[in-house]
This record gives sequence, C-alpha cells and structure tokens, in this order.
Amino acid sequence: MENKAGVEEKYKVKVIMTTAYDLQEEKDEAFEWGCTEYLVKPIDKNKLLDQLKKYGFVE
Repeated sequence: MENKAGVEEKYKVKVIMTTAYDLQEEKDEAFEWGCTEYLVKPIDKNKLLDQLKKYGFVE
C-alpha cells in the first residue's frame, strides 16, 4: 500500500511533524502524506520523549 507521497508502508520512515498551528485539516494532511506523529508547538518535552521512546529512538 502506498501513501500520497508514493512511499510503500513497509519502507515508511518515522516522521514527527511539529507545527505552530493546531488545525485539524493540517493534521489530517500530514498523516495523508506519511507523517507518523503530529506535535503542536510549544512542544511538551514529555510528549516528545514518549514519541521517541515509542519508535525506539531513546530508551
């Protein structure tokens, strides 16, 4: 299966999008384009660490 960017799901890179705007339309579009997570600025340190741990980037 491919997303809008044409990337096969099995090769998808983990992407955490950060934005200053909390717009549902932007969030939906980010996921359609292959983003894995979506965080709104100012970024909460604990939320970011949780996301990084979820994907194995930190212990």
